[in-house]
Amino acid sequence: MTPDSVAPGPACDVPDRSKPRFGALVLPNEPWTDLVSRWRRLEDGGPDSLWSCDHFTNPHRPSRPWFEGWTSLTALAAATTRVRVGLLVGAVVSRTPMLLAKQAHTVDHLSEGRLEIGLAAGGAPSDQSMWGVDECSNIERAERFREYVTLLDRHTREDTVTFTGRWYTTDRAAMAPGFVQRSDVRGFPIISLPCTGRSTGRCRGRCRGCRSSLSGRREGGAPRPPRSRCPLRRRSGQPPQSPNSRT
Repeated sequence: MTPDSVAPGPACDVPDRSKPRFGALVLPNEPWTDLVSRWRRLEDGGPDSLWSCDHFTNPHRPSRPWFEGWTSLTALAAATTRVRVGLLVGAVVSRTPMLLAKQAHTVDHLSEGRLEIGLAAGGAPSDQSMWGVDECSNIERAERFREYVTLLDRHTREDTVTFTGRWYTTDRAAMAPGFVQRSDVRGFPIISLPCTGRSTGRCRGRCRGCRSSLSGRREGGAPRPPRSRCPLRRRSGQPPQSPNSRT
């Protein structure tokens, strides 16, 4: 089956981007059967989308129950039929862009084209140490993010990707049968990036499958204060470290 031959059913119809949409963030911090029931109740209640998290554990209560993001999202997508699903947001520190693309590709097919890919460069302070990944400077994180988005965007549009960058490299990575929601076929993007930050703006300019939808403003329009750990809001003066020292 080729990407063009995927028959778009009702769940795969192009969403109307001209109207406001309502989504709910559901923390994966309940017993599994309770979490599934909660998602199904919320779907019946009318939200357009449901989202989970991609932290290694609850950043505020690390000892409390918490399920892994993409694994649980796969099952929750299978447990729903109408709402669009995604992670708010996917963490770039925990997996390569090729692995994330393959995970997203699987959920996109399993959900019949209901996946939204939320992506940002930040993360909880404890994420990298728990994942076993070395901490990097804000500048390096922003540079990695740009390559990450470029690769992920290409994977959603192309059958095979070869890429050599400073931080990521892949050789003939194949996505068969291709994303259900291929932006070059479907005509709309499925990668959502934060609205704020110069680094994110540059990513959106290079990414044909990306759009701005994750707001960086509080209620009432007041901008959020900058956070030093997020390179999209404030960049440090530290030089980027050697790519040989990173996994």
